[in-house]
Amino acid sequence: MSPALIPLPPVSTALAWAVSVIGWLLMPALVGAVVGYLVNMQIGRHRSLATPPGGSLAHGA
Repeated sequence: MSPALIPLPPVSTALAWAVSVIGWLLMPALVGAVVGYLVNMQIGRHRSLATPPGGSLAHGA
């Protein structure tokens, strides 16, 4: 329910709006951080499997 629809004192309404806005901003940030971490882990695993035993991908090195 929107904080605007709840009949509360002004301080409580302002706090409800602040918590609502923080929630809308925080959740996408947390989801993005988790997805970024997981993608980074997958790329790291892929690179470790693709690296030859000598440790270099450059030819002739």
